[in-house]
Amino acid sequence: MEELGHPAEYSLRDVFGNGDSFTAMMWGSLLSTLVALIMTQAQRLLSMDEAAHYWFEGVQSMLLPITILMMAFTAFATGSSWGVMGIMMPLAWAVLLHHGLAGDPEFMHLFYASVAAVLAGAVWGDHCSPLAETTLLAAMASGCGLVEHVRTQLPYALFVGVIATLFGIVPVAYGLPWWLGIAICALAMAMGLRVLGKRAEDSPADDTQDVSVTKAADVAS
Repeated sequence: MEELGHPAEYSLRDVFGNGDSFTAMMWGSLLSTLVALIMTQAQRLLSMDEAAHYWFEGVQSMLLPITILMMAFTAFATGSSWGVMGIMMPLAWAVLLHHGLAGDPEFMHLFYASVAAVLAGAVWGDHCSPLAETTLLAAMASGCGLVEHVRTQLPYALFVGVIATLFGIVPVAYGLPWWLGIAICALAMAMGLRVLGKRAEDSPADDTQDVSVTKAADVAS
């Protein structure tokens, strides 16, 4: 605890960089559970037996995705964005070093662009992968099938990825100002959404409700 005696020597970035994220998440999960239990009991929404019952049901619903993730950690293709970052970031830096661009202030924009491309590509691939922990947990927690969840989110991810590559990454790499690339991407997405998108149709429940209201109005008249 000697660091606490000299707080001025350590920035907030150093504190977060040297923190234990696993321990923080464990304590955060435990405290959030206790807070939810206290709020439920204070508002008399559930009894203690009911709260414990639903808590165990929630834990049980997460056992399958957690087991799958634990088994996936023994494989290479885990759908992990952090894994891609760890693999690709040294390669991107090596390319800059090979061409003598690393550390040169005149070419720092290429360094920033390379880092941004690796981060964006890793997150994009993680979002599309059916093996990613975020995709798996989102599907299981919402009660949606994994295949259906991936199938519904792929068109949106591909749409944004293609536009970002064609109108953002490639033009900016050839010298287009970054702010102009962002503006062009935003305009292309707005136009693409207007051309390809369509309004959500009314659900059958809404149609049934409308018919019921109409019949009730006819009877009343």
